Amino acid sequence: MSTGADHSLAAAALYAAARFRRNSLPQEELRELIDAMMYQDIWYDEFLLILDPQLRWPDGVSPAIEKALQHFGLPMPDVDEANRILIERLLRPIAEGRLDPIEGLNEFMCRFFWEYELPATDKVLGETIGVSQLVGLHYQLDDWRCSKPDFMSDPADESQLSTLKAEIVRNAQARLDQDSQLTAAARTRS
Repeated sequence: MSTGADHSLAAAALYAAARFRRNSLPQEELRELIDAMMYQDIWYDEFLLILDPQLRWPDGVSPAIEKALQHFGLPMPDVDEANRILIERLLRPIAEGRLDPIEGLNEFMCRFFWEYELPATDKVLGETIGVSQLVGLHYQLDDWRCSKPDFMSDPADESQLSTLKAEIVRNAQARLDQDSQLTAAARTRS
C-alpha cells in the first residue's frame, strides 16, 4: 500500500470519527470507509459490526471506528477535537482558494450548524468554536440577499461582493492559523 493511500485512508478515518462524534456520520459513509480499508488489505473483526442488521446505530459502530483509527495510530477525537477537524475540513478549501468563498461559507453553515447541530450556548453564535466572525459574514450576506435579491449578479454591487469574499477568505485563514498556533503550543508543552 502506498503512503498516499495510507494518508488518504487515515484522513478519511479521522473525518469519519469526527462526524461520528458529532452524531452526523451516515451508515453508508462508514461502510464505504471500511470497504476502502478492506480493499487495501486492512481487516479487523470489529469491521464485521457494520454488517450486522441488529446494530444499534450509531453507538454500536464505535469499536469499528476506533479500530480503524488505531490502525493509523490515531486516537478517537473528543468533541472539541472533532469540531477542530470538521472546521478545518470545511474552511481549508476556502482559505486556499479552491472553493468560492460564498459557496464555501454556505456549505460551512449548512454542515456545521445545521447538520452537526452545535448547541446554542454562545451569546454570539459560533463564539466558543472561534467562528463567530464567519457566522456574522454569513448573516450579512443573507441580509443583503433578502434586501436586494439580485445582489449576487448586479454589477453595481461587484465591489461590495468582492470585499465580502475577501473577508470570508481572511477569516477562514485566521481561524485555521488559530488552530495551527494552538497545536504548536500544545506540542511544546508535551
